[in-house]
Amino acid sequence: MADHQLRLEKYVDFDNVNPIIGVLNNAVHGDQIEILIVANRGGAVDAAFDLVDAIRQTKASVKLRFSRYIISAAAYIWCWFFVRPESHVEAELPHKPGVVVYHRPRRILNDEHIVFLDELDPNHPYCALMKVIVDKFDELFDELLVVMGYSVANDQPIRFEDADFRHERYHMRTAYYANHDVTLPA
Repeated sequence: MADHQLRLEKYVDFDNVNPIIGVLNNAVHGDQIEILIVANRGGAVDAAFDLVDAIRQTKASVKLRFSRYIISAAAYIWCWFFVRPESHVEAELPHKPGVVVYHRPRRILNDEHIVFLDELDPNHPYCALMKVIVDKFDELFDELLVVMGYSVANDQPIRFEDADFRHERYHMRTAYYANHDVTLPA
C-alpha cells in the first residue's frame, strides 16, 4: 500500500498540482506514492511540466494511474512516463477501460475559441513560448506512436480492390499534426 495516495481530478492547474508536488518534494527514499489522475480534462501545460519534473526528481517510488479519461495536459503527464520509463516511476494502465486524448497545445479564448501555433503570424508574441511547448508535445507524441508500433512503413498505402488503405497509426499522426484530437483506448 502506498504511503501517499494522491488524486489529480478534473483539471491540471497549479491549485491541483502544487499539493502533489509538495508531497513529491518532501518524500524520502522508501516512500511509495500513488497518483491517480481521474476524469481529467487537462489544463495548464506549465503545471503539467512542473508535475512531470517533480515526479522525475522525487526520491519516492511513484505509481501513476488514471481512471476514465485523461486529456491534453493530463495525457501528457501520464504518457511521459508510459513512453519514457524511469526506475522509480510506473505508469500503469487503467484497471477498467479508459481513454487518452492527446492533441497539440493551443491557446484558448473564452472557453470556445482556440488558436494553434501554425495559425499564428511568426512574429506574434505567443509564438516563441508556444513553439517550445508544442515541440515538447510533438516529441512525446512521436515517441508514443513508436511505442505503439509506428514506423515509416505505416505511411505507405496498401492497394486493395482499387482503393488505397493506410495504417491507422498513419491516420493518427496525420490527425495530430493537423491539430485534431487523437483518441487512444487504454
